[in-house]
Amino acid sequence: MAEQTRSVESIYARMQNFKSADPEYQGKGLIGGGQGFRDVWDEYYNDRKRLILTSKAIKENLTVLTSGTDIEVLPQAEYEDFALEGKLLTRVHHYRERNPTIIKLKKEQALDTLGKLECESCTFDFEQRYKSLGKGFIECHHTKPVAELNAKFKTKLEDLALVCSNCHRMIHRTTPCKTINDIKEVLG
Repeated sequence: MAEQTRSVESIYARMQNFKSADPEYQGKGLIGGGQGFRDVWDEYYNDRKRLILTSKAIKENLTVLTSGTDIEVLPQAEYEDFALEGKLLTRVHHYRERNPTIIKLKKEQALDTLGKLECESCTFDFEQRYKSLGKGFIECHHTKPVAELNAKFKTKLEDLALVCSNCHRMIHRTTPCKTINDIKEVLG
């Protein structure tokens, strides 16, 4: 099965979306690109050196990936009790910065007040369950979605909740996210 790739025309059309984000462009450009194009434009427009380095890194990664041996893709009917996995892929994407110091402070606060780190939804305690392996482990949930924050937002301890991995996954399973109280309610 051939790998799905964009045509030259499709790539050209996608590149036209950037014109709609360029304040110096006299025309409209293609306006269907959405916020993603404007975010990329804003990030790289005044930083040509970073743009060049990033595009170079993407090209190098693609060269490495395409120079390897391709795996044979089996027809759908042959996927009975197995699946091919392990193919090396590359993702280039943006993510919101998180500050590990505030998470450390949240854990210290819980240890000072409760003497342990337990899930605020279900009271699961990793150290109690996994002994020394679980000591100091718990996940930290931002009650204000990180995707909605900007670089100037100041996260406070009360904006964080300590949760076990299962509750954290259930919190993020829906859009908008469930709250700690929603999960407590589900658990009874």
